[in-house]
Amino acid sequence: MKTKIEGVAIANDDYHNGEGVSHSALQVFRQDPRKYEARYIKGEITRDRKDYFDFGSAVHELALLGSEARIKLIPDAVLSASGSKAGKTWKEYEAENKDFLLLKDAEFSSVKRCVDSIYDHPLASKLLACDGRPEEMYSHFDETFELELKCKPDKPCFTPAGLLSGHQDHRGCVRRWLQSVRR
Repeated sequence: MKTKIEGVAIANDDYHNGEGVSHSALQVFRQDPRKYEARYIKGEITRDRKDYFDFGSAVHELALLGSEARIKLIPDAVLSASGSKAGKTWKEYEAENKDFLLLKDAEFSSVKRCVDSIYDHPLASKLLACDGRPEEMYSHFDETFELELKCKPDKPCFTPAGLLSGHQDHRGCVRRWLQSVRR
């Protein structure tokens, strides 16, 4: 059985473009094998990046990664006269900072309030305080299907009773990895 761990806080693009089949990809295959082929094999269906996803991504990153979150505040000088993300200066700034979630001050303030409310919740704060590194990719080679499975749980949580993992742990990928390491 080949089981491995790759990197801490692996970038989403690296995870989605890397080797292995994710839980999301398996769901697409179960729903429609033709769609799976078009998206994951032929690359005919791509995921467009949307600005409105940045808010949720920023909350996700800040809650899990704290000071290591890839968030950058946008200087007013690169915004258009109306304060929008438009114009040559903005496009240059965006291209130079493509690896960051770019937020205006007001957007970041909203993100921070959301994250603060998450940490104010008694159960959420306990889960986020658990041992376990967030956004770490695990993979497991399934010999039955001869398929590399991968998962990237938000934050695995180790408790005295064992592992409590995120919803993305398809078919116990994280548990199998941990069992192989603890042997």
